[in-house]
Amino acid sequence: MGYKIHVARRTLGAEVKGFGLELDPNETKGKMVLVCFWDMGQRPSRNCVQELAKKAELLADRGVRVVLVQAETVDEEKLGAWLSKRSIALPVGRIRDNVDQVRRSWGLRSLPWLILADRKHIVTGEGFGLDELDEKIKGIENADR
Repeated sequence: MGYKIHVARRTLGAEVKGFGLELDPNETKGKMVLVCFWDMGQRPSRNCVQELAKKAELLADRGVRVVLVQAETVDEEKLGAWLSKRSIALPVGRIRDNVDQVRRSWGLRSLPWLILADRKHIVTGEGFGLDELDEKIKGIENADR
C-alpha cells in the first residue's frame, strides 16, 4: 500500500527530476529511495542531513539510495559551501519555483521531512523521524521476502 502524492502510483524517480536531481536509473533500480526535504537555515534540518550523510554507506549497503531536496529558497554558493565543508556527498536538488505550492503538493508539514519509497519507488512512509528509519526499512525488507 503506497502513499498517494495527488496522482496515484507516481514514482519518485519522475518526481525528483523537477528538483534538478538526475538519478541514474541504474543507481535506483530495485533500490529503496529516501528523500529528505530540508532547509539549510534550520538546525534540525542540518542535523538530519549530517546524520544521513554519516549513514549513507550503511544505507547503500541495505539497498537505500538517499537524496536531499533543499525546500526553501537559498543562495546556491552558500549551500554548496555548507555541503562541501561538511563533506556531504549525497545528491542534492532544490525546489526552484513556487516553494509553498510544491511543499503543499508533497504534503510537507515541517522540515526536515523524510519520504521513503520501496524498491518499486512507491512511497511507503513519510513524515517520520530518523529514529524510525530503520524500522521503516525493515518493514520493506520483510515485505519483499
